[in-house]
Amino acid sequence: AVVSTQSTGTIQKVSKGAAIKQEPEMADITEEIKATVHSSSMHRELQEHAILTAAEAVRSFKEHEEIADFIKRILDETNGPHWHCVVGCDFGSTISHSPDHFIDFSIGKRGFLLYKAE
Repeated sequence: AVVSTQSTGTIQKVSKGAAIKQEPEMADITEEIKATVHSSSMHRELQEHAILTAAEAVRSFKEHEEIADFIKRILDETNGPHWHCVVGCDFGSTISHSPDHFIDFSIGKRGFLLYKAE
């Protein structure tokens, strides 16, 4: 199902394989992002924020470690501490996370695993 929200005049959509449009405050990102959400327990707004933050990181950094560090720092600042981020093209995981604070998605060939564990 496609999730749409009205945010400062910009429509955002998130679904499996759908494109999402950037929020105006993320001026460096002007193209649509094609994000595939594999699994998520996040509320819609947090899910959109996580994907937009990941897109900004991909555009700003090349190394997976730098991308993951950027995403973690932003989520810690905006949604409280204890966020964890894994970025890569091939990884497996088994994790425990706080309720409503998990997402597994990809942008292009990069996979993203974000979760909060307290």
